[in-house]
Amino acid sequence: MKKLVNYSKILLKIIIFLMKLFILVTPIIVVHQCYYCEQIFDSKESLYDHVEIHSDTERNREISERQKAKRRAN
Repeated sequence: MKKLVNYSKILLKIIIFLMKLFILVTPIIVVHQCYYCEQIFDSKESLYDHVEIHSDTERNREISERQKAKRRAN
């Protein structure tokens, strides 16, 4: 019984160590999402370049109507 307890403690320490190691090596992914069309970008610069597409007022109206309809559906 004593050996079983020792092995379980060692196993638990190994698991905790591996979890900490995994957290350290896992990259943090930051994404930027367009407010208008919900498209995802990997950098703010890409998002800013994309947002210029939505400068057309008629297109903005379409997108906002779609978003309102989507919210109503939920």
